[in-house]
Amino acid sequence: GIRSSKSVAIYLDEGLNRIGIDCELLLPDTSRLLRQVALMDEHSLVIPVSFPRYIKKTYEITHTAKMKKAKILALTDGHSSPLAGIADLFIPCASATLAFHSSTLAAIFAADYLLTATAVHDPEKSQKCLDAIEDFAQTFNATFLK
Repeated sequence: GIRSSKSVAIYLDEGLNRIGIDCELLLPDTSRLLRQVALMDEHSLVIPVSFPRYIKKTYEITHTAKMKKAKILALTDGHSSPLAGIADLFIPCASATLAFHSSTLAAIFAADYLLTATAVHDPEKSQKCLDAIEDFAQTFNATFLK
C-alpha cells in the first residue's frame, strides 16, 4: 500500500507478524524491495492495497509478483480497479466518500477480518506467538500499564 493505502498495509503486516505469520511489508522506495520481489515464487502471497487514484507502482509490483507465480489477494475498491484484473482473489472495499480522499475504513475492516480468520485457523500458534511477545514486553518493562 502506498499513500493512504499504506496505513492498511502496515496494520496487516503488524497483525500477521504478531500472530506468527512471517511477512514483510513491501515499501516501494527502499532498496530492500528488489530483494523481496526477486525472492518471490509460487509459494508467496502478495496482498496489495490500492484505491483511487491508483498508484502505478503498486500495480507494477503486483504484476511482477504475478509473473513470478505468487498468489495475489488484493484489497481494492472493485472490479474496475487495475488490481482486480490480475489478482487471484480480491476483497472489494468501498472507498468513496464525499470528501476529497478515499476512505480506508472498509479496508481496515477487511484486514482485521483476515487477521482474525488467520488467528482462528491456527489458534495454538497464534497464542504461542502472542504469549512470547507479552513475555518479552514484560521482561523489558516495555508497557506502562499492567
